[in-house]
This record gives sequence, C-alpha cells and structure tokens, in this order.
Amino acid sequence: MKNGWGAAFVLSFIAAGIYLYVVNYGYHTKKEALQKGWTKEAIELNTEKVQSVPVPNSPYVLEITKAPHKIYVFKITNHFGKYKASLVGVNLLYQSINKDGMYFNKNLLEFGFDTDKPRNKDIYIDHQKMKYLSLGKYFSKSKFAWSYQNLSFYYPEQPMETKAIGPAYH
Repeated sequence: MKNGWGAAFVLSFIAAGIYLYVVNYGYHTKKEALQKGWTKEAIELNTEKVQSVPVPNSPYVLEITKAPHKIYVFKITNHFGKYKASLVGVNLLYQSINKDGMYFNKNLLEFGFDTDKPRNKDIYIDHQKMKYLSLGKYFSKSKFAWSYQNLSFYYPEQPMETKAIGPAYH
C-alpha cells in the first residue's frame, strides 16, 4: 500500500510539472511568440521600424531594421502546439565592412551570412549544400542597397560540425 501511494504521488507530481510546462511554455501563434521574444531579448525592436522576414522551411525569422541596418535572427520552436521565439544572433551590418559570418551553438554551425555568392551557384559547407535566402531585395530602398545586393542568409538542415572558415560555391 505504501508503494502505491508513493507511486501516485510521484505520478501526480510529474503530471503537474508537465501541465505547468505546457501552459507556461509559449504562445499560440508564431507572431505572438516573436513579439514576446522582442520584449524579452531585443527591446530596441519595439521602437524601430522592422521588416519581418520568415525564412521558408526553417525555424528562423529575420527582423531587419531600417538604417542603421541590423538583422536580428530569431529561432522559433514548437512544443506541444505552443511557440517560443529566442534570439540566436544579430548581424550589425553597419559596423563592419565584411558582412559575412558563421554562427555556432555548442560548436555546431547553425546559420551564416554571405555576400560573395555568385548568381546561379549554391552555397556549400564541407561539401554539404546549404539552404539559403537572398536578402538583397529587402534593402532595395536603402542608400546601402549596393552593399547588400548579394547578401544571403544560409543554414544547414541540421546544425553541423565544420572546420570550414567560409562557404564554397558550386
């Protein structure tokens, strides 16, 4: 009998924990999650004009500010039908001549930016084709449009280990 009460107590504790996790985890829509991500991790986005760019077939949403241009990269996760947005990187375009960069999490490549991709070529890292989104059109009305005309956001299907210092093109 003692074992039965102990097991019931442990199971009810686990059930309560799961319930609280599900209820408090996130938001019903990606838009709600993204707005909450702004207020938690990028408060300055509330006062700037921002262009939201969902990256097709990926968990990423890019928030591009007007000049001075910055790209905030949010990753949206979904657990039990609820969404949460986390800021995973910021590219401060105005601070650097070189707009390229690779972003790692726990030594795994998550995504990157590239300005050298030739037209009609794909981006590869360690012989693996990356998915990418050309960003030049989002800067077409900027006085810096020429600087960003070849800017691309790329990412692997799954975070990957790499020793590459930049992408290759095929």
